Amino acid sequence: MDTSVAENSNLGGSNYHKLESPTQLQTLLGADLKRLSVLYFRAEWAEICKTADPFIKSLSQKWKEPLFLEIEAESLPDVAESFEVSSVPCFVILRGHQLLSRIIGAELPQLEADVEKFVKASQNKQNNGKHEVLSETTQKPQPPSSVLNVNKLQAGTGPNEDETEEQLFARCKSIMQQSKVVVFMKGDPRTPRCGFSQQTVKILQDLNIEFTTFDILTDEQVRQGMKKLNSWPTFPQIIIKGELVGGLDILKEMIQNNGKEKTELEELLEQ
Repeated sequence: MDTSVAENSNLGGSNYHKLESPTQLQTLLGADLKRLSVLYFRAEWAEICKTADPFIKSLSQKWKEPLFLEIEAESLPDVAESFEVSSVPCFVILRGHQLLSRIIGAELPQLEADVEKFVKASQNKQNNGKHEVLSETTQKPQPPSSVLNVNKLQAGTGPNEDETEEQLFARCKSIMQQSKVVVFMKGDPRTPRCGFSQQTVKILQDLNIEFTTFDILTDEQVRQGMKKLNSWPTFPQIIIKGELVGGLDILKEMIQNNGKEKTELEELLEQ
């Protein structure tokens, strides 16, 4: 480990931010899809994070190019779940929305080595105009759900290893327009595979709103494509009339009456 980093100030650089909301993450990551981002998931109760805290802040001072984000995993569960964070500390390195590296535990020398590697790779890209994908997610899609949903309606337009980004975005947009309300979620209405997807389905069902769903666990390309296309890194993603309106938190805001005759969601659906 570089002792100069370990002994540096506890103050992060100007590229170091404490994340306040999923929307802020969307804004920061979407601002520059070529920029490296280091996501640091922590918890106040975890003693090991007290060692990681000053280290990653010092890294942000040493390396000015990447964006460093400190994320309270329990305060922002939607973000933590989106990146499959099950323990802290956890470090996720992205280029735009592309996963480059995931480090679980206080493996600080490995974190420092990875940050240096990806920063230098980005610098080389700027110098020669070429970019090599150094790493990518190895997560495999889970088995398809047995419940009929939008996934099953896409016969002939499924995943293709040779699919270009343009083709992927076109496929995502096609799914987004399958019905007036489409929910990209983990699982399906009968067997939601995360609490946020379950809550979203219940809200829509309680309001008697017709909707279709797409299980993003069955198609990793669509899962990553939707994140990039909409600059929205979490799921579920709620689509109305072909446009992203947001996730669960946004949906909850849209169904508030606020003294008006109709909710924002009702007005949008009636347009």
